[in-house]
Amino acid sequence: MEKPERAVWQKRDDVVAALGLKADETLVDVGAGSGYVTFRFAKALPNGKVIAADTEAEMKSEARLALIEFKEGTLPEGPSASAKIPRAPLMSQASKAGLSLEGEKVNVLPYQVYLVFRKP
Repeated sequence: MEKPERAVWQKRDDVVAALGLKADETLVDVGAGSGYVTFRFAKALPNGKVIAADTEAEMKSEARLALIEFKEGTLPEGPSASAKIPRAPLMSQASKAGLSLEGEKVNVLPYQVYLVFRKP
C-alpha cells in the first residue's frame, strides 16, 4: 500500500488542499487504511479532529469497540424507553458483526451500560 510511486498519482497534498479545511473542523477518513492521507488531514486540522476508520480486517485486528447505551427502564436522565436499544439486540448486532464481549465497565456510568467488544 505504501509504494513510493503512489504519491505521484494520488497527490495527497493536493487532495487535502482542495478541501479548503478550516483549522478547527472534524473530518472522517473512511477507508483510511494505514493513514496514507490521514496524517496530512491531521496536520491541516491542528485545532480539529480526524477520525480514521477502515473496514478491512487487517486494519482492525487489534481494535476494540466501546459501546455506551442507556440502561433499560425509567431513569432520571436520558431518552424515553422507545429510544433506547435493549441489551439483547445490542449483543445480537455485535455478534452478527463478528464481535465478542471483552468486558463491561459496570461502575463508570450511572445511567448507561458500557460494553467493550473485540473481534476474536
